[in-house]
Amino acid sequence: MNRLISFITALIVFTSCASLKPNPNTTSTSTLRILTYNIHHANPPSKPEGEIDLTAICKVLKDANPDLIALQEVDSNTIRSGNIDQAKEIAEQLDMHYYFAKAIDFQGGSYGQAILSRYPIITAQTIPLPDDAVPENEDRIVASTTISLPNNKTIRFASTHLDASSVENRLLQVARIKELGQGEQALPFIIAGDFNASKKSKPIRRLQEQFDLGCSHCEFTSPAQGPIRTIDFIAINKAHPCRVLSYQVIHETYASDHLPILASVEIP
Repeated sequence: MNRLISFITALIVFTSCASLKPNPNTTSTSTLRILTYNIHHANPPSKPEGEIDLTAICKVLKDANPDLIALQEVDSNTIRSGNIDQAKEIAEQLDMHYYFAKAIDFQGGSYGQAILSRYPIITAQTIPLPDDAVPENEDRIVASTTISLPNNKTIRFASTHLDASSVENRLLQVARIKELGQGEQALPFIIAGDFNASKKSKPIRRLQEQFDLGCSHCEFTSPAQGPIRTIDFIAINKAHPCRVLSYQVIHETYASDHLPILASVEIP
């Protein structure tokens, strides 16, 4: 009887210890597939302004299979887009969490940016960007979220779209983004989007004082047909360096006037 009890006790202890073994899928790092895409309010550039093809945008995103998505030029309940909440519709099609950030009121609805995430969005906010140099230009924002990743990790992920016509405004807006990076010391911080500036421009050189770009020889992203410039980037705050494992421009030329970027990023 004593031997039987000892055997049972040992079996219980062994089983308990076995259950405490690390999950082979749990590691000290997380690898995320991150995509940024200016979707041109789902209006293919080869089609008239009022023609919307959200299915084409969803197909691009599904085929890329990202974990986090930064979208720019997103319509929410506007007349030109058929009063559809585009961010909500895309999120439902991809079965992802989402946050829409309004930049401006437009045609009875809103126009701005969106974050989509495979993982829960803990907090979300819309941060206005300065335009003091040319205040009559379109308002610009940062859509900023905190995302709860597996393995008890949390990161800050943001989408932005800088001023299209004023270098002076872009410089002010980059300065504000750098402040956000300097203020974020607790979490890895990745900001992606359409910066409307090339890698060698003054705004992007300023951005790189605080952020690393995911590419060294950055492939052209605009326009989608016959691209001649790189103005879309995935930028990583230097306070928490993350390793870019791969970085590619997706050559999908129908759905939008920009090409999407997909990067695989290792979060320490």
